[in-house]
Amino acid sequence: MTSTPVRLTRRTTDTPAELVDIFRPLKMITLKLTPGCNLSCSYCNVDAASPSTPRMSIETYRRIIDLLVEHTVHDDLTVEFHGGEPLLLGEDWFREAVG
Repeated sequence: MTSTPVRLTRRTTDTPAELVDIFRPLKMITLKLTPGCNLSCSYCNVDAASPSTPRMSIETYRRIIDLLVEHTVHDDLTVEFHGGEPLLLGEDWFREAVG
């Protein structure tokens, strides 16, 4: 796994104290982008290749990242994409997410 350092810019928002407390100590976050998978592994009993399988919207992703960047006490962060198969979201989703 490789990572690229990103300079964090914090903003002041009216985030509820409960969310601030959750995001403050985080240095790494794993986001399950979809339970969907197109690999059909013989050992897996999950039927998650359906087009209706939920996928995280780019708007939800942005809100999570904004909260993390705004409220963490750390200067560097790690964001890990997890699934199912996260790449089912497509190249455009990832270009927008990390762009």
